[in-house]
Amino acid sequence: MNSFTRSQLKYLELVGRARNIPFDENRIVKEDKQKQADKRKIFNVAHRCMHDNEIIEASLILLKKSSIIRIAAFFILKYYIKEMLKANKNAETAISETENNDDDELF
Repeated sequence: MNSFTRSQLKYLELVGRARNIPFDENRIVKEDKQKQADKRKIFNVAHRCMHDNEIIEASLILLKKSSIIRIAAFFILKYYIKEMLKANKNAETAISETENNDDDELF
């Protein structure tokens, strides 16, 4: 078994977190429809890459070889996690607002 470096273990931890976030491209909503379509395409590819073990293994090898790749990989993963959590939160907020849309202004 390979011994992983600290950065590789951190990377695997982030990949695990990213895999656990529910992904629904319909939750990615932007006012500009072109930006929305572009962002959905990018996140679809990122989602597929995170669930492909061969790509994860190759990225672990690249993490050892280049600090620039390591920085970029961490940046991309953290961005994906942040944006997916934000999209899920916005969707849940929109759903809860429509469910709780009463005319009673006290609550």
